[in-house]
Amino acid sequence: MSGVNYDAKVFGNRLKKLRKTFGKTQQDIADLLFVSVDSISGYETGKTMIGHDYILTLCEHFNISADYFYFGIEKPIAEEQWTDKIVSLLNGRKESEKQKAYEILRLVFQ
Repeated sequence: MSGVNYDAKVFGNRLKKLRKTFGKTQQDIADLLFVSVDSISGYETGKTMIGHDYILTLCEHFNISADYFYFGIEKPIAEEQWTDKIVSLLNGRKESEKQKAYEILRLVFQ
């Protein structure tokens, strides 16, 4: 892929699209990266270049390859972490709801 240059505006558009696809706010991403909302806005508009360490954090969080940001290629970096998704869905639920979910899963996988 020689001849491909980093374009901060293209990167920012991809970040914004990814953020919205996952239903995240700029504040959510700012909290994830420990930066200000103004920084996220700067990344998304292409006015500020993002650090590579932040890109890695975003890739891990959204389970995507950095190829998405640089080349627009959407591919996961690993198998989907179903256990993480299930735990996330159950967080904050009542114990009775968690028990019902467990029973459903047990019936499906027995």
